[in-house]
Amino acid sequence: KEPGVRPVGIGEIWMRLWAHCVHAETKKDATRECANVQLCVGLRSGIEGILHSVRSVFPQSNGWTKDFGDEDECPEEAGGVAQRLCPSAMPFNPNGDVDSDVGAAPDQTHSRYEPNTGFGCALFDASNGFNRLNRYQMLWTVHHLWRPASRFVFNIHRHDIICIVRTSPGQEAKVLHSREGITQGGVMGMSLYGIATTPLAKQMRSDIPEALVPWYADDSSAVGKSSDAARSLKYLQDRGPKYGYYPEPAKCVYICKAEDEECARADFERLGLNIKYSRGEQYLGGFVGSAKEKDKWIRDKVDKWVQDVRVMAGVA
Repeated sequence: KEPGVRPVGIGEIWMRLWAHCVHAETKKDATRECANVQLCVGLRSGIEGILHSVRSVFPQSNGWTKDFGDEDECPEEAGGVAQRLCPSAMPFNPNGDVDSDVGAAPDQTHSRYEPNTGFGCALFDASNGFNRLNRYQMLWTVHHLWRPASRFVFNIHRHDIICIVRTSPGQEAKVLHSREGITQGGVMGMSLYGIATTPLAKQMRSDIPEALVPWYADDSSAVGKSSDAARSLKYLQDRGPKYGYYPEPAKCVYICKAEDEECARADFERLGLNIKYSRGEQYLGGFVGSAKEKDKWIRDKVDKWVQDVRVMAGVA
């Protein structure tokens, strides 16, 4: 991370080899246990599944073009790339209906959008997620939910994990003893984190059924009315630390239409949560928000790809 250091605590090739072998043989059990609650543990197309589910209950998030009833210039008419690369990014009006003169829009069968409810998508950010995970709680959860791998996991985490930090040549190295978190460099790291946070994710889904709360590792979110999204963040603040999950409200973002922001602010501030508000943000490799912001995001991506191709062409 910049600035900062990302510790790699499992540097021995043989340890990675054995971890890979154990993981290959037991991962299916972890995937089955996490199912669609923690989508980072091997469920196929997990990220795509999250994006589709968000756009299903909140169709406007696929690219709305109206705020306060004033329609922006259509990205396609403006020569934008969002409409060409993402043909499903169709505009919506404030009450959730499809603009009939533009074309087909994402399926609204499961749409939960309601005007005047602060409806939106909250993206939650955890403080140094993997490195702050409660290791004792993780071992306990693995023992009960991922039994085939539990002995191996216990043996590689039963002692402090030594991390050797080399500074300048000729100077004595510093030795850090890692006692918390999932050590970077471990083949099983993603699955261990997913298993460890699955009880929290399941309980959150049960206690706040009104919101869609997809998880992918330490990236969690809540889609629905702003009151339910605010409750979700407060829930993580209260119960997350037990598992080593520490949400940072100052880094959390709430994506909603302009006319819904006032209601959303009131709901979050009522619970003492000060977060950011946005018309659109990148989410797990995709994008959630207005067509205008999506167009800008794709333009930046394309510009970078063009530059990379030119560099490679120059090398060739």
